[in-house]
Amino acid sequence: MSRKFVLFIVAVIIVALSGWVIINNWHYSRVKEEVRLGIKNKTLPYAQSFCSPLKERFALLEGLYSFAHTLNEDEIRTHFGSYAKDIYTIKNGIRNLSIAPEGIQKYVYPHTRNEVVEGHNLLQDSREEVRKDIQKTIESGEIEISGPYELRQGGEGIIARKAVFEDDTFWGLVTIVIDMPHIYEESGLDKTANLLIALKDSEDRIVWGESSVFRENPIIIPISIAHESWSVAAIPLGGWSKAYRDEYLLFSLITLFIAILVVISIVLFARKFSSVSERSKQQQERYENLFNSIRDVIVVTDSERTIVDINQRALKRMFGYDPSELTGESTEILYESFNYYEKAGNELLHTKDLNNTTALELSFRKKDGRVFSAELTALNLYDKRKNVVGYVGIIRDVSERKVHEKTIRENTLSKELLNELAAKYLSRQGYEPIIHEAIEQLHSLFPQYRAAYSTIDIDGNLAVKYSVQPENMPDLTGLEADVKPAKEYLYSLQTNRVTRIGNVEDDSKIQPLKGAMKEGNTHAVLDVSIPLRDEIRGLLCFDSSAPTAWSDHEIHILEEYANFLTLIMDNDAYQKKIEESNIRLQGAVKEKQTLLTEVHHRVKNILNVIVSLLKLQEDEVDSVEKAIEAFQASQKRIYSMALVHESLYKSDKLSEIDLDQYIQTLAGQLKYSIEGYTDIEYHFDLDPVSVDIIQWIFRL
Repeated sequence: MSRKFVLFIVAVIIVALSGWVIINNWHYSRVKEEVRLGIKNKTLPYAQSFCSPLKERFALLEGLYSFAHTLNEDEIRTHFGSYAKDIYTIKNGIRNLSIAPEGIQKYVYPHTRNEVVEGHNLLQDSREEVRKDIQKTIESGEIEISGPYELRQGGEGIIARKAVFEDDTFWGLVTIVIDMPHIYEESGLDKTANLLIALKDSEDRIVWGESSVFRENPIIIPISIAHESWSVAAIPLGGWSKAYRDEYLLFSLITLFIAILVVISIVLFARKFSSVSERSKQQQERYENLFNSIRDVIVVTDSERTIVDINQRALKRMFGYDPSELTGESTEILYESFNYYEKAGNELLHTKDLNNTTALELSFRKKDGRVFSAELTALNLYDKRKNVVGYVGIIRDVSERKVHEKTIRENTLSKELLNELAAKYLSRQGYEPIIHEAIEQLHSLFPQYRAAYSTIDIDGNLAVKYSVQPENMPDLTGLEADVKPAKEYLYSLQTNRVTRIGNVEDDSKIQPLKGAMKEGNTHAVLDVSIPLRDEIRGLLCFDSSAPTAWSDHEIHILEEYANFLTLIMDNDAYQKKIEESNIRLQGAVKEKQTLLTEVHHRVKNILNVIVSLLKLQEDEVDSVEKAIEAFQASQKRIYSMALVHESLYKSDKLSEIDLDQYIQTLAGQLKYSIEGYTDIEYHFDLDPVSVDIIQWIFRL
């Protein structure tokens, strides 16, 4: 073997190793970024899931605040139990609810296991940190939290409070005690997969997890809990080194094998073998297996961007093509449009070496026409004279990552929109405009669906109250429909919180209504009920113009809005009951005032009549016998008057007199009080007439 050939081999090895080192360094930096980004994306839902149940329960505290701020203490005493029970049953994990006029917890629900709370003066609590939190609550006028710490009733919890003011004067406090173990369970912090998560409060106390997580260069996600800044930290299970190695090692070995194979291939070609030996074929097969095992699509082209080679398995999985269908074709066939093809070409013009590469996010098209997003990393291939002889493109599918990012954005936006709706409802806009705006918001979150709110009675009569839809679907506002023919569908609406129909054509429950669905261009339906006690009150709906596999994310968003509407409807119904009760009380007061006036006036009249009767008999009295007869006649007349009044006070109406019945009673009593006229017959021609008691008194 000549010295020149040995030097050539050494040079090839050095170049291959240099390229391998550069590629692996580039890939290692990408692996670190992607692993940390992946950990962050996995942690975000847990952070949001931890915040969401707390915010939902803080919203219940706002409802309790409105209750205490609106009613006086007598009304609070009367209605606290039923109102607190309604709030308590909406969400699990609530230890108790209480109202503390002047800081003393007079009203507590439930009573069981909370006896130690009743009568406790929060302003004089023996714990200094509690007194400080109470003072902070009064000064801020906002929701403030204490804890988490061990509760007086036992167990770990957070106490949220808000001060109630009456004419800028401190009136008292409303409080909700939340069980933290339930919040941890509901948020899934105890079920994290391949993650170690820790949680710190605003005072840098470890609330959940191990403190060591914060020392391991974790992903830190700040969260806001009732105006306090908490933080969630996460690291991969097993540490960062293992996570990087798991992602990096395979690629490193693959590229090393590729470098070795490239070197071997170059050496073999340098020796100008005229025929391919059996050993060369085996090496070629190994190279192809290694090349085809890479998950990303690697496209090798000539200088005109015509496809020369492409890894088979990744191509089939990502695009649906076989290599034979693309070999010799322009790479334009892979892009969604010529604009993206041209954009990738412009990037190639600026790519000089491995250190000057960037990943472009472009839209590509599968063989079946579906479009997806992917990252393209492009490299130039040079000859000995540094002329570009071809290109290498690495295509990585990022559509799943984008779907995950979109889900996070929609969850965040829905929470913000629900908070806006809650603020508007608390500003006394009424729940009807809030429902209308909720439908508008749902359509803005999912513009491809028709969003609608409908009512449904126990007989199965459905009425669409609000509907917002895309241009290809008709407006259903005001539509009324009888869903009784679809018994399975009606039963599902009345018994299940969620009813999903992915395809109207295939689902047996909806078949009796299939014609009406087609008229509304509805091919898939998602319904979430808004309950009233044990019955359905209304429905929130998504309608799709195409068959749809409804996702858990879409169901979750619709359920969140349904829970919110349930809360404000229950609150509105409760307010109406209070108003009706006030009206009845005012009517009772009026009845009593009227009765008192009548009593005074009638007593006066009776005394006057008795005096007059006695005067009438005075002239006829000239002997003892006459005096006795006169007193007996007066007794009959007075007794007659007493019977008339007895018939009046036995009446169901104290503020009105039935004049026809009064006249008949009066005539009947007079018949027996007038001496010598017992054989008189009476005939009445009277219409039923009611007279206001005040008018009747002043006409007597």
